[in-house]
Amino acid sequence: INALLLPFAVFSRNTRLCNLLLVWSLGAVAALVMNSVMAEVELASWTFFFFYFPHVMEFAVPILLFKLGLARKEPRCIGSTIVISMGIYTVVHFINLIINHYTDAGVNYMYSLEPINPLMELFYKVIPYDYWYMYMIVPILVVYLLIVYAPQLLAKKKEKTKA
Repeated sequence: INALLLPFAVFSRNTRLCNLLLVWSLGAVAALVMNSVMAEVELASWTFFFFYFPHVMEFAVPILLFKLGLARKEPRCIGSTIVISMGIYTVVHFINLIINHYTDAGVNYMYSLEPINPLMELFYKVIPYDYWYMYMIVPILVVYLLIVYAPQLLAKKKEKTKA
């Protein structure tokens, strides 16, 4: 979904979409770092190229939009970022269920059906239910977003104290 929305973010520079992709770019990093299957792929292969290149771009482009001044970090987008992310997660969960019901594909997009790494397994130990266990990520996302938006939040607070 990040890859699908990235061109719209680049061309429209929509504030809400660009701020949303700041969170979704973390998924690209997680895929790069925590994918044990891809760790065994040969570096000079097309599989490596077609996995790593798009994920690096999905991580880098949203950050570049902000660093180059093409998008504006907006702390008011924290709520919508969380709500949209969890809404998309919910839709994808039901897509997983439908695909797996009618096929033998065994898909687990956005990992709603089972944990795939130690962090997700920890979440699953706390909330041992498919789909629900990933809601443990919400507080982490909120802390991440507060750190990302700290300069803007502090500037706004400083501005209010001067007034």
